[in-house]
Amino acid sequence: MSDSVPPAGPDPVERILAAFTSVGRAMTEFAENLRPVAESLRPVVEAVAKIARDPRVQAAIAGDLGLDRRDCHCLCAEVHGDDPGSCEGTSVSAVRISGMDVPMCAPCQAARAASKLSGPA
Repeated sequence: MSDSVPPAGPDPVERILAAFTSVGRAMTEFAENLRPVAESLRPVVEAVAKIARDPRVQAAIAGDLGLDRRDCHCLCAEVHGDDPGSCEGTSVSAVRISGMDVPMCAPCQAARAASKLSGPA
């Protein structure tokens, strides 16, 4: 029997260091190649940002997405149960009820005001 130890490969720490060094070089090269591309896109990005900041564009986008519209939250059956089809579904403003702002469409607000004026039945 021989007491010889088989030859060991490269030290694992050295292999890891070499791998990280290689990755670091590749990342540096990638960043250097990406810089001119990013710089060439700068005017385009600035132009798009300027357009996006325009209040008219923001209003148009909000209108298309319905961000300025809310649904009517009237309790139609209680407020105007005799005319359930009068609700338009989209609120025009909010009415304060029990300390909360409740969005309501114009017909529901009118029916609510009329029921308050007529008093308890």
